[in-house]
Amino acid sequence: MRILRIGILNLNSLKGEQVIDFTKPPLADNPLYAIVGPTGAGKTTILDAITLALYGQTERNKKETDRVDGVNSVMTHGTGECRAEVEYETLSGRYRNVWRRHRAHRKPTGNLAASQHEISRYNPTTGDYDILATKKKKVARLTEEFVGLNYERFVRSVMLTQGAFDRFLKSDAGDKSAILEQITGTEIYRQLSKGAFQRHKVAREAYERLGQTVDDALPLSEEERAQLDQSIGELAAKIERDTTQLTLVNTQLALYEKAAKLESRAAQALETVGQATDRWTSLAGEREQLTRSERLDPYRSELDQELKLTADLVATEGRLTATVRERQAAAPALAAAAVKVTEAHHRQQQFQDAAPERQNKLDQAEKLEAKLATLNHDRQRAADAQALHQRTRQQLEEERRKSQTKIADLTLRLNGREAASIEATLQELEQRLPELQAEHGATERSLQYLKLQHQLTAKRELQVSLRHQITTATAETALLAEQEKTAGKQVDLLRTQVENARLRASLQEHRRHLSEGQPCPLCGAHDHPYRDEVPEPGLADRLMVERTHAQNALTEVENRHDESRQRLQSLQEKLRHETSRIKDFERELQETGTAPEHDEDLLKARRDELAELMERSGTQLQQLRQLRPLLPELRAAQVDLGHLEKQLAETGEQWSITQTTLEDLDRQIRSATEQKQQLIGDHAVAECRRRFQQREKELRDALSAAEQNHQALAGTIAAHREREMMLEERRDKIIDERNILRQQLSSALAPLPLAQARQQLLSVEVATRIRQRVHEVDGERKTATALAQQVEDELSAARTAFNDLPREEKLREQYEQLTGTVSAAREELGGLRLRQRQDDERIHKLVDLRAQLHQLGEERDRWARMNELIGSADGKKFRSFAQSITLQRLVRLGNRHLETINPRYRMVYSPPPPGGKEELELEIIDTYMEDNRRTMSTLSGGESFLVSLALALALADLAGGKRLIQSLFIDEGFGTLDGKTLDQAMATLEQLQAQGKTIGIISHVQQLRERIHCQIRLEPVGDGFSRIELAN
Repeated sequence: MRILRIGILNLNSLKGEQVIDFTKPPLADNPLYAIVGPTGAGKTTILDAITLALYGQTERNKKETDRVDGVNSVMTHGTGECRAEVEYETLSGRYRNVWRRHRAHRKPTGNLAASQHEISRYNPTTGDYDILATKKKKVARLTEEFVGLNYERFVRSVMLTQGAFDRFLKSDAGDKSAILEQITGTEIYRQLSKGAFQRHKVAREAYERLGQTVDDALPLSEEERAQLDQSIGELAAKIERDTTQLTLVNTQLALYEKAAKLESRAAQALETVGQATDRWTSLAGEREQLTRSERLDPYRSELDQELKLTADLVATEGRLTATVRERQAAAPALAAAAVKVTEAHHRQQQFQDAAPERQNKLDQAEKLEAKLATLNHDRQRAADAQALHQRTRQQLEEERRKSQTKIADLTLRLNGREAASIEATLQELEQRLPELQAEHGATERSLQYLKLQHQLTAKRELQVSLRHQITTATAETALLAEQEKTAGKQVDLLRTQVENARLRASLQEHRRHLSEGQPCPLCGAHDHPYRDEVPEPGLADRLMVERTHAQNALTEVENRHDESRQRLQSLQEKLRHETSRIKDFERELQETGTAPEHDEDLLKARRDELAELMERSGTQLQQLRQLRPLLPELRAAQVDLGHLEKQLAETGEQWSITQTTLEDLDRQIRSATEQKQQLIGDHAVAECRRRFQQREKELRDALSAAEQNHQALAGTIAAHREREMMLEERRDKIIDERNILRQQLSSALAPLPLAQARQQLLSVEVATRIRQRVHEVDGERKTATALAQQVEDELSAARTAFNDLPREEKLREQYEQLTGTVSAAREELGGLRLRQRQDDERIHKLVDLRAQLHQLGEERDRWARMNELIGSADGKKFRSFAQSITLQRLVRLGNRHLETINPRYRMVYSPPPPGGKEELELEIIDTYMEDNRRTMSTLSGGESFLVSLALALALADLAGGKRLIQSLFIDEGFGTLDGKTLDQAMATLEQLQAQGKTIGIISHVQQLRERIHCQIRLEPVGDGFSRIELAN
């Protein structure tokens, strides 16, 4: 994976839009660059932007990104939105991840919204990115698929932990495990160790608890169980016997209780009979009233009819009296209505007689109104015309004043010069200035030709010098290459001799044990010509010293050869550049023209003179050109002033004529208005006509209303008379019917008077109520008597039944004794049966518990074996073992990088002694010092940096797996290095560029900033904010 571009908007101290493009210079041309800036400027924020865009989280605050309250937000303070964007390429293509978040309405004071995340793929056809996903889970899945790493592995692969490995190498055994666990992410092994310990503890405790439960759940013995069963049988038989006897006693007691209840019921029945008899006696008066009323029931309808006729007679006589009074009261109103009809006829006649005179005045007034309307219309037109003339005159006077002011201003701006003089001077200057410019351009081209000629001569001299230097450098480089080849052969020869000497020394013991004719155990040969040869003492050491001197000489020759080759390449590049410049100068000379006729000094003097003339002429021409537009404007203003004066005179004459017309119209309007007022006053003709018509209608309506009222009153009196006759006829008829009915009732009820018969006759409701009460009391009396007889019969039968039974007191004493005996026996039987059921349950449960105990035992044994292998309470047992394996893998991968960086050193893992404690120790082998082994504590600052950097690169390879990571970042770790060590570290980092990696170094070290020319600078801009600048 290679990062191509980083986009940042409002993250922490980086306010505004910031872009870092690795595809454009200077970053594209410099694989090694530094990220520099003061503390808090935002260097680490660049790394945060990468992880935010890819995984939506940062290493400093993994749980911040979606907090609604905004606490510890990565968004820059005082802004409403932020964004992190990364473009990168992998083996599968080119992609872009964008993470963004904003506040409500994108205002700094709005509430934080949830973050958004998207991933896009680059489309070569359209040249744009096609969105693949916008949902967070899918973006996370696709990012991990394309990058090939999850968040934790990405951080360890890209953000190198060189500083952490440096602390690891210098730490004691107690801190190494914690540091290695942190930088390699192997905390899972400590958790597994603690988990195995806890699982074993839980399994053991569960087995012990269940074992105790099994001990507590043992059933009864066979003898105890047989005795329990026998006791239950005997006790059940006894309870059955006592229960039978108890049932017999209970039955006998029930007979005594039944007799007592019957005696009580007999007494209550006698009491009920007496109460019913008393109620029957109290109803004697009501029964007598009901008897008399029932004898009069056949005449109930005739008596009711007689009462109804009497009521109708009284009502009819009342209505008749009221009708007579109403008729007598309506007679005066009828006379008054006749008078009102006569008065209305008289008023209508008077109004009709005055109608011709009114019509004549209205006609005259109508003609005057029409005349006034015409005069007022003419006057309004004349007034509008006069107002228009007045406005026109005012506008013309304003325009005349403006024209006079304009003419005065233009005259002042021309300084009193004549227009003809200005035009002539302009024409002369416009012809002369182009001629001066043409001559000045020709002089400049001549001077440029002389300048190019001088530069070309200097470049040709430099070209000759560079060719001579290249010839010398080429010979020197060839000589050094031959010396390097010779020195390399010498080093290889000495290395072979050292190995042979060591081999002969190591085989000396084997030579002494060789026998003639016996095969060699190493090579199998039967001849041993070198068996008696004794190796030269100290030969291996002497050859090792010679090899070291030869290696140093080879290194010196290689350095000189590299410097010579670089110097030769620089000279060749410079020669190519100068040759290209010579061709450019020759082409410019051809384009400039021919050589000038005058020398350079004369050309410069003429150029300066022409420049001065051009400047003076140009200034004068510009001034006159500024005055030229004023001439036509002045002439136009003078012409406009003449026209305005003429228009003002014409407008004044028209205004005077209109004023005379207005005065004549005003006199005619006043005369017509006075005549109209004499006829109808200030009223309009139409209004007068409307009022007259309304008055005529009012008189007609008044006459019609008076006539209708008179007719209505006459009709009312006639109706009263007719009703009086009808009521008198009805009254006589009712009297006749009542007299006939009274005669019939008197003869039927004799000798009982009619009034007394009406008193004795009860109403239907009262008679029904009394009859119902008498019937209820009679029924209760008869029922009580029958019930009392029935109870007496049952009581006699019961007394006959218990004559042969024991006494009741003895039966009750026997019942209580049997009840207590049975209850106690049943309680005892329940306890025994409970013990029996519990024993049965323990027997069945014990089988299951033993099966469970067996399973828990197997589980305990399995976790005991696991705990014995890897378990411990603090997790160190398995963590140390697993970290030793991880450390060995890191050492193997680190040695590959260390061989590339500096082949002198090689790391080896130092295992603990058998049965000893794992110390995670490493040793360094110095191949230049006869493979001398040293502990890490003896490393110098530069050596420690080389080893820790190799381990950091190894961790990146280990975390990245098979993914090729081409963009790396090293955050700090250089502050403790001295100058010499820092130079060695930088040389090491520069060698990594050969592997195609892009390395960014974050540091405050000033020497590092001076050594790495390509820099991403974080420049403070005030208020705690910074901006990104690129420098090379």
